[in-house]
Amino acid sequence: MPRDDDLRFDPDAPLGPKFWSTGPVDDRRRVRDASIRPLNSICRLIAPGPLLGSGTVIARRAILTAGHNLQGVAHTRWHIDQGFNQTPQYYPLKGAREFPHPRWSGARDPNFDIGLVALAEDAPTSFPSSVVSEDDADASIYVCGYSLDDPNFQRFDVGSLTNAEGNVAGHTCDTAPGQSGSPVLAYDNNSTRLIGVHVYGYAELDDLFPGPVNKAVLLVPEIVEWIDGILQGSEN
Repeated sequence: MPRDDDLRFDPDAPLGPKFWSTGPVDDRRRVRDASIRPLNSICRLIAPGPLLGSGTVIARRAILTAGHNLQGVAHTRWHIDQGFNQTPQYYPLKGAREFPHPRWSGARDPNFDIGLVALAEDAPTSFPSSVVSEDDADASIYVCGYSLDDPNFQRFDVGSLTNAEGNVAGHTCDTAPGQSGSPVLAYDNNSTRLIGVHVYGYAELDDLFPGPVNKAVLLVPEIVEWIDGILQGSEN
């Protein structure tokens, strides 16, 4: 989280209806300035109909998102806006090809509900992914993306990771439909790191994570190796 977040984020912006709130109140706040890093690399992904997802440009021609965002969607239908916040400074991008993780596209394994969208052109900014570490278990995190209740602005909430089962970890950041694929960002005084992707609300996978806890797929070494292989042009 940037240190000047009190100047760049609007805590008083009105919220839509309560969705995947991890407590009695939906605490998501509207991003005031989407031009700062890493918020300028967050994208909204739009397809015909009600489908809205979020993602992050992690390389010049690659967006990291949730695997289920890519399920049954042809790349020619995507409309991608980078850093959109109802301002003229956003960048429309053209998708070229989807790469859902093979263990998601094959067995629908929730531990690998992650994917990449290859771009047909270079994006103006990117924010690389990082391998999650033991230190991140105690770090503050925030989840920021686009939601159906406020699709023209990024919304975020601050929280923490909870217990993990396999590659999936619970988190206490409020989210809403449309934020699947949003980056899970760990931060401290030294850095901000993209360590996961938000994929499920608290009512999903409740057999593994009972109670009001949302879920993220963490960027464990196996997943990061797969991402690197795609970025290098080889499908692993």
